[in-house]
Parts: sequence; structure tokens; C-alpha cells
Amino acid sequence: IKQLTQRVEEHSVAIKQLTQRVEEHSVTIEQLAQSVKKLENTVNAIGSRWGILAESAFREGLKGLFEEGFGVEVKEWIKEDKKGIVFGFSSMVQVDVAIKNEEHLLLEIKSSVSRADVIELNNIGIFYEKEENVKPKLIIVTPFIEERAKSIASHLNIKVYTSLS
Repeated sequence: IKQLTQRVEEHSVAIKQLTQRVEEHSVTIEQLAQSVKKLENTVNAIGSRWGILAESAFREGLKGLFEEGFGVEVKEWIKEDKKGIVFGFSSMVQVDVAIKNEEHLLLEIKSSVSRADVIELNNIGIFYEKEENVKPKLIIVTPFIEERAKSIASHLNIKVYTSLS
């Protein structure tokens, strides 16, 4: 019985030590999880910023190509949508516009396009037509577009230029 009692005590000590180690590991895992989350947020911020910079560079390239190569006026169109046509509430609306021979092209240049982006451009087109009395052609330029967004764009007669087939 003494040996059994001694074994139980040894096991109790071992269990306490293991419990303490598990608690220490839990704290370490929580700290690692927080560090990974911070790193993920940083990487996402960098990716987002790179996307914005890439869009801006591409936009400037297209502007130069259109204006210098084809005599097309390219400008940024900004108007206040007081009736909420685009977003459902009063807001400022911005879109790039290329104009030549009375034809107005609304250009959306994005690093990736979702269904919401397609609907937004369509709504901007409706708003633009009401404000300028010109029915614009809508164009999206993107390296990535969701499959369902591509389908919606096709349905709404929005031309999509992408590397994806």
C-alpha cells in the first residue's frame, strides 16, 4: 500500500507539472495567435495598398495612352448623388470617363472585381446618364473578377477586360 500511495503521489506531482506546462503553452499559443493576426492585418494592408498603387499606375498609363495615342479626353468625373441613385443614400460619386466624338466611356479599373463592384458601376452609369444626358458605355478593367460578377456584367452589358477567360 505504501508503494501504491507513493506512486499516486508521484503521478499527482507529474499531473500538476503537466497541467502547469499546458497552461504555459496555452498562454504561448494565445500570444502567437495574436502575433499571427497582427501579421495578417499588416500583410492585408500592404496588399491593399499595392492594389491601390497598381490601379493608380494603370489608370495613369491608360490615360496617357488614350490621350496621346488616340486623342481621347480622359477625366475624373465627380458629382454629388443627392438622391442616392448609386449607393442608396446621398454621397459623392467618382468615375473615370473617356470621351471621344460624343461617345462616353465610364471606366472602372480595379485590382479585383466583385458583384458589388459591377452593380456599383451600373448604378454610376444610371446616375451619369441622368446628370449628363448621355448614355455611357460601361467598362471594367481588372486582372481578377469573380465568376458571378462576370455573369452580372454580361447581363448588364458591361464590357470586362481581364486576363481571365
